[in-house]
Amino acid sequence: MSEMRQHGWPPIISDAKRPVWIVWRDIAITAFAWTVFFFLVAREIDLAWQARPLLSGGSVNHIDTGLEEFLLQVQPTLQIILVLVTILGVATLASRRRRNAALRQPQPTPVPDRELASDLGLGERELNDMRRQKIIAIDVDAQGKVALRPDWKSSASNANK
Repeated sequence: MSEMRQHGWPPIISDAKRPVWIVWRDIAITAFAWTVFFFLVAREIDLAWQARPLLSGGSVNHIDTGLEEFLLQVQPTLQIILVLVTILGVATLASRRRRNAALRQPQPTPVPDRELASDLGLGERELNDMRRQKIIAIDVDAQGKVALRPDWKSSASNANK
């Protein structure tokens, strides 16, 4: 079961399935961000290496910061970053809006144990035994029918050993 906030509503689902495109989008954005980061760090290290004579009191006239050229080279990258940040911002605002709308919904009323047990095809005692387990495996089909995985009792008994 997922951890719940104070008062138990709304339930927090921490390991929900994500669409494949979201996983690949996250990987691409992360790889791109690390590439830009390493490029910037390498550039700074190069400038620091060129500035070594400054530390020993030598002439620094030969140091080529190339700042204008660097800014021209980084401009397309900055534009891509701006587009990605804008897309992420819009997606975040849409998610926050959906979440706030969900939080305004009333908390569902608890289902009586007898009704829940019959929906699962269990007796009330089996339901209570199941609640004491750390791991519960259930399946929900396309019609919303809830079914226990057949191995929940054996996995629960193995966990207690």
